[in-house]
Amino acid sequence: AKRVRSELSPGFQVVMMRSDDHFVELDERVRIASRHGDAVLVSIHLNYGSRSRAGPETYYWRTDSYALAKRMQQQLSVVAPYESGNAGLVRRRLRLTRNPTIPCILVECGYLTSSREGGMLA
Repeated sequence: AKRVRSELSPGFQVVMMRSDDHFVELDERVRIASRHGDAVLVSIHLNYGSRSRAGPETYYWRTDSYALAKRMQQQLSVVAPYESGNAGLVRRRLRLTRNPTIPCILVECGYLTSSREGGMLA
C-alpha cells in the first residue's frame, strides 16, 4: 500500500486508512472513505487460503465500481496471469464494497499460502 501511495502521490491525493499495523474497524474505514466525495476507495489485501489457490482477485458490488474493478483485475492479470482456483473479478456484497458513498473495490493481490506467491508477497 505504501508503494502504491508513492506511485500515485505525484498526481493524486492519497488517503491511507492506516500507516502502521493497527486495526481500523470496517465501519470506520467506510466513514473515512465516504468523507472524500470525489474519490475512489481501493482496499488492498493479501489473501490466505488453500495452498492450491493463487492469483489476484478483485471484488466490487456497486455498479459504479464495476469499470474500476474490471480494469484493476485486467492489470493484475498481466503481472500475475490467471491461476487455477482464483476467483478473478467477483461481484460480492462485502462491507467495504457496498457501504461507502463512492466507487469502491477490494483487491486481494495474491495468496500468502501459495508456495510461489507467498515469498513474493511477504
